[in-house]
Amino acid sequence: MAGTPNTVTCTLRLAEALKARLENSASNRNISLNQHVLDIIEQYYRAAGFVDGCGIQANGRSLELHVKPVSAHPPGLPMCFFFLDDPSRNKEVACYSFGFSSRFMRQLRIEESQQYNVISEIGLALIHYFNRNGQDITRLEWNQYPTISNRRILQFQDAKTRTDDDIHSVEQFLSALQDGLWSDRLVSVHSKANLDARAIDAALVVFQQSKEIRMDRVIEFEPSKRFIKIEEAIREAFEKAKKEKCTVRFDCNDLVMFIDATSDINSLIDKYWEFRHNEGIANGSIVSASFPFPI
Repeated sequence: MAGTPNTVTCTLRLAEALKARLENSASNRNISLNQHVLDIIEQYYRAAGFVDGCGIQANGRSLELHVKPVSAHPPGLPMCFFFLDDPSRNKEVACYSFGFSSRFMRQLRIEESQQYNVISEIGLALIHYFNRNGQDITRLEWNQYPTISNRRILQFQDAKTRTDDDIHSVEQFLSALQDGLWSDRLVSVHSKANLDARAIDAALVVFQQSKEIRMDRVIEFEPSKRFIKIEEAIREAFEKAKKEKCTVRFDCNDLVMFIDATSDINSLIDKYWEFRHNEGIANGSIVSASFPFPI
């Protein structure tokens, strides 16, 4: 039978006993077998977190989830931002970045062309998973990277169940989450109270909105003096980017900015102080440190 518009026809091979159970359940609900199967699938994926995954109930309040791919990331390490907003207060309450390592993608047979879609699916499912387990999803932290507590990169060793069975597909991973057969070995037990005030650029701020950053042209910035005012450091980084015709990666007190010859210095300075205000820290001296992307 031909599918209706925007649908496709699939053939399911079921054991006779299972088919009988489904038919009996559909009859009791006074719906067709097809509708009953569709309802079961939708309920399963809704619970997993990636059907109608834009809304979630957490700690007695309704939150909205929004996903955005990270445009500037190391080769072979795709990531997406996941923003949690409280519409009742018109406020963002948390931001996380989830991603995959190359080995994780190979293990689950994830095609590069689908990587961001799959990160979105799994990331939403993870947030729902933590929520079901009673964790405060506005204060999640991971101890995977020393300076970035709100980032989680799934690696090859994460493609296993609690019983150490290998996971070979996205469907198996989502099923393990739904059935409680997977646990996050890196999620922190304690959470910092100020995480819900972290802005969307807490870990990574890209000021080149209209173009991709060429990672081969990004260099680390080290200020000329060990202690320097933030305004002086930003101007120095800007002059370095102009002189060497490159993009500078500027790390200051957990805020990362990419600065090139087209950057606006005043906007950069304002963005820094906005970030520090959100974090509740009011000092203006920095000690520059290298910020390597996690590989």
